[in-house]
This record gives sequence, structure tokens and C-alpha cells, in this order.
Amino acid sequence: MILLLTLMLVAPPTVTPPDAAALVRKAERQLYTFKLTEPAHDCVYATLQALEALEPKHPAIPRLKRGAVRLYRIWAQEAISQARWPKAGDLLTRGLKVDPSAADLQAMLKEVKPKLKAAPPPAASTEGMAYIPAGLFYMGSDALPPDRKPKHKIHLDAFFIDRTEVSNLDFVQFLNKHGDGGGRYWKPGGAITQGERYSVSAAYADYPAHFVSFFGAEAYCRAQLKRLPTEAEWEKAARGVDGRQFPWGDAEPTAARINLTQARGWEAVLQPSGSYTAGDSPFGLSDVAGQVWEWCADWYDPKLYAWDHGSNPKGPKEGAHRVLKGGQFGPRPLQMEPSYRNHQPPQAMGPFTGFRCALTPTEAHWTPGQGG
Repeated sequence: MILLLTLMLVAPPTVTPPDAAALVRKAERQLYTFKLTEPAHDCVYATLQALEALEPKHPAIPRLKRGAVRLYRIWAQEAISQARWPKAGDLLTRGLKVDPSAADLQAMLKEVKPKLKAAPPPAASTEGMAYIPAGLFYMGSDALPPDRKPKHKIHLDAFFIDRTEVSNLDFVQFLNKHGDGGGRYWKPGGAITQGERYSVSAAYADYPAHFVSFFGAEAYCRAQLKRLPTEAEWEKAARGVDGRQFPWGDAEPTAARINLTQARGWEAVLQPSGSYTAGDSPFGLSDVAGQVWEWCADWYDPKLYAWDHGSNPKGPKEGAHRVLKGGQFGPRPLQMEPSYRNHQPPQAMGPFTGFRCALTPTEAHWTPGQGG
């Protein structure tokens, strides 16, 4: 009896393997977050392998494969339209990893392969972007809230970033060319409307794009051969290198520097991009305090600054929320400080969520020394 009790105490707990329904739900979540073949341990491809081993003829398998193949097809077509042959080849190869029998991907890859050794892919334009040189800057703050403590020095490599937020007109052109990702990039409610095509009235064309999700912001930047800025890049571009409280310095906000409108509804609040030049950052960025919140590439971690003081930080590898920076509107100076950290789920599409793009110099039409 004593031996039996001893064995029961030291025996490892029983781990119940996931059933088919759980694997299907997992694959659907991965599909929704674009985890198709990467990362290797958390993607549709790995989950479908487990599902096929458990139940080879499960009716959800073809549907999930079609969903992944469809996304790879769309992304590959986008890369082909931009003559980004290596990128197109990689995307098609990944799609065929999910479903080797996808005839359309096979045909596209056959056409792409001869061009893989052709001229290098086109580079992104730096028009309308500011050049931020490499070096140290003060990030964070010793003031509340605690998720931005402590104030610390960070080194960043050089990069480019848009001087203004992406406009409604820019985003309309993107939507008409690439679609809205099945409703994942943007939702109605703002200045942009949808009929047979997406459109925006001339009165709001230069206003910052809004009701845009993280996925929409990321897709737009990718279509421009650019990317979203990291949280550290955004903050350096917005406040300079000397640790100032606001983009313009330490003086209190005024109506000439930021949007202090107190009203409900984006129509009464937002203004054309670049309306508050007196509040520009040392690097010439407009609207980094006020107007819309801006998506950054990083996942949000409230305790990140307590330990991450290295070079070129990119935040945690995963999370539930993405970082938003830039304040909003109304007399709330705290939120308008570049060190202030907001965060939302990546699928959030609010009336005051927008973005701007960033770019690594090696990917640009740019010669070192010429600036932005």
C-alpha cells in the first residue's frame, strides 16, 4: 500500500492531448493572425499536421488550407505587381508547404522562378519622410504611469519615418488596389466610404486615415515597401534626443501646437495632417502629439522598460495588444507626451487610430548623406 501511494505521488500528471475541435479552433485563430507557416511552433501548418495525424479526413482541413493558400496568393500577387520576385517566390513556396496540391500557386511559382535572378527588387521612396540618424536618445519618463518608467538611454540605428500621418486619400488608394483584407484592415464610420470603390470627399482627403486596425496599417506599409516604426523609433522621431517632455520642448501645450478640440465625433475633432507646425518635433514630424493614435510594430509589455535597455529594441515576441503612440485630442497633456504608452488589440479600429510608416535606409532610394 505504501509503495502504491508513493508511485501515485511521484507519477507525472496526465496530459490530455487536444481533440480535433480544439485543433480546428487553434488553426482558425492562427489564420486570423496571419500565422501560416511561421513561427514553426505556432502556425496553421503545424496545427494542420497535428489535426491530420489525429483525424486525416476531418472536414475542416480543406477549408483551412484554402484560407492559408488564399492569403499567400494575395500576398504573392502583390509582390509580383511590385516586381519583388524573391519575395513572391518565398510566399508561393510557403503556400505550397501548406498545400502542395495548390495548382494556382504551382503555376505562379513556375512563372516567377525565371525572374528570381533578374534585377534587384525596387526600393521604397523616401519622399515625405524624415531621416533620423543613428545614435542615443532618452526614452521613457520617470513620471506616472509606471509603464513608461524609468527614463533611460537607447541606441537606435538610422531610419526614415513619415513626416505626417498617412492620409485618408493615401489609404483609399491602397484599399482600391489591395482591398480591405476581408474587413480586417478598416471599417466604415469615418471619412472613407465604400460603394463599388472606396472613396473620400475632397474635404477630408488630407485628414489622417482613421478606423484603421494594426493589420491595415501593417498591410499599407508593406504595400509601400515600408514598415511600421518600432515604439523606440517612433518616440525618438517624436521627441528628439534630449529627453524633452513634448515634441517642441517642455513648454505647456497650446492651440497652436496641438489639437485641443473638446468635442465628440471625428468630424468635429480631426484636422488636416500638418495643421500644427508649431508643435513639430526636432526632426520635423507633425501631429506626433494629438490627432490620431498611431500604431507601432511592438507588442505591448507594461514592464518592458524595467529591463529592456539595449540597442534597437523591438518589444516582446508576442502579446495581446500592440503599442499606440501620439496622444489624441483635447486638453490632456499627459497622453500627448511622446513617452506615453497606449495599447489596443491589433484588430481594434477606432475613430482615432491611424499610423505612419518607417523605412530602413538600406531598403530606400537614398544615398547616405543626402538626408530625407
